[in-house]
Amino acid sequence: MKYLLLIASVVLLSQCTNKLNTNTPTGLEDCVCIKIFQPVCGEDGIEYNNSCLAECAGVNYVEGTCPIMTKGKIVDLGDPAIDGCGWVISIDIDGVAVNFRPDNLPTAFQKDGLVVAISYRETMDLSPCGRGLQITVIEIISIEEG
Repeated sequence: MKYLLLIASVVLLSQCTNKLNTNTPTGLEDCVCIKIFQPVCGEDGIEYNNSCLAECAGVNYVEGTCPIMTKGKIVDLGDPAIDGCGWVISIDIDGVAVNFRPDNLPTAFQKDGLVVAISYRETMDLSPCGRGLQITVIEIISIEEG
């Protein structure tokens, strides 16, 4: 009788546990990851908060955020030594022009007002710009006129 009661308790507990896990994404039920933000880009085009989550999803990944493809405009905000920001890329995000500092900008693209098609990744770095402002540094993956 004791064994029957023990078995019944285990079955009931396992049913409760299964019902509690219904909000867990498919394939991640048995996955345990620490909550750390070090983004990776999965080959499926999804950005994961860290490599553990990508591995749990069973996808290959590269370090860093997923590339963003958009149009932007090259803007010369003046000499950084004289309280300027230098060359930035202005990108329209939800109707607002946002300036980003490119990690490198080829000389051929250093033309004020030049419209470009760009593929980039945001970095976790900030760069000083003007009087006390900070702007996000982006890694240029590809850039071309137009």
